Amino acid sequence: MAAKLGVVLLIYTQSLLCLVSSSDPPKIQPFSFPVNLQVGSPIRVTCGLEKGSPPLTFTWKKNGIQLKPIPNKVRFLEDEGFVMLEIKRLDASDVANYTCVARNSAGEDWFTSHLLVKEGASGML
Repeated sequence: MAAKLGVVLLIYTQSLLCLVSSSDPPKIQPFSFPVNLQVGSPIRVTCGLEKGSPPLTFTWKKNGIQLKPIPNKVRFLEDEGFVMLEIKRLDASDVANYTCVARNSAGEDWFTSHLLVKEGASGML
């Protein structure tokens, strides 16, 4: 009986190792903001994955600080494998580096893009 129990545990351990090793860490597909954005205009940018096993969590950062939703200003739309950042009305305070971070049990990845905004005909902010 003891020998059979040892074999069962060995098979269970090997199966568990296979399950753990099959998880892929996330890899973010590079993204960029459109050019010639005007003050007052809306913007949407999508952070998608080239690969990554669920479950996944996404975070947006603005100049290295976690970005939170702001009613009537900033929101996040998330689905399986991507998250969209929406800024409803751009202003000078939105000029920044935006980083998308994706995490799962196997690891994390991030990508940063710079948002520039034009103030009318006077040029970039």
